[in-house]
Amino acid sequence: SYHTFVLLRSGTDVVEFGSKMKMISKRYILTQEQNSGYAKEYSLTDLRSIHLDSHLRSEFSEIGNRAYVYTFAGIGALILIIACINFINLSTARSMTRAREVGVRKVVGASRTHLIRQFFIESSTTVILASGLCIMAAELALPWLNQVTDKKLVIDIFHDPIVASILLFLTLTVC
Repeated sequence: SYHTFVLLRSGTDVVEFGSKMKMISKRYILTQEQNSGYAKEYSLTDLRSIHLDSHLRSEFSEIGNRAYVYTFAGIGALILIIACINFINLSTARSMTRAREVGVRKVVGASRTHLIRQFFIESSTTVILASGLCIMAAELALPWLNQVTDKKLVIDIFHDPIVASILLFLTLTVC
């Protein structure tokens, strides 16, 4: 009626350890279980895979579903792609109205690289500000989302280097 966690040394053969564990349970525990009419099977599960891959009874908490993770990641990627396409379309449409500004700047003496740098800085600033606003909106909406879904989701951008690096990568990619 309890879970046992084992930390294996690096380099330990997991399959061999599992077979030794089953031999120990057969030798010492199986006769007691057979007498009671209830037999257990002992197995090893990687701790990192319990939340999405475990299908055992009496887990500590509700297990997740890998299909939901992939579905929501796909929806998020699709939303990001649509937002990028909209951003490009709006920038292109706005560039037509800014053609006069570019002409005046060229007459005044601005070089092509200077104009490219200006437009790149403007678009990068827009993307970075939008990323910051999205983080704030997600932080503000999280309590409501937790209440609706009855979950305890957290966004820990500043303490989780994986989340921070993914966010930085996405921001730089969109720039």
